[in-house]
Amino acid sequence: MIIKGYGDIPPAYLPDVGEVVNARPSEAVPYLRAVVLGAQRQKNRRIKIKLEWLEGHDVPGATTKPIAAGTVQWIVLPDDVSAPPLVKRISRGDA
Repeated sequence: MIIKGYGDIPPAYLPDVGEVVNARPSEAVPYLRAVVLGAQRQKNRRIKIKLEWLEGHDVPGATTKPIAAGTVQWIVLPDDVSAPPLVKRISRGDA
């Protein structure tokens, strides 16, 4: 999916709606499979992606909230391009 750019905001290339991706809500959580439900650009120019988690994650004693399979959640992509990605596409060989 392409979110159009305008003015000095460049276009963004994101996974398509319905695509299964590896994603995580923060760097503290390992990648989990999720399906993309939508994406949009916020007023502050950041991009957020709506995901439905296909896998759950719960680490006892962790500071992050547990993720249950089937939960729908928006994640906001960081502005820093050097940061590890929160959403990664899955190649056909890995699916």
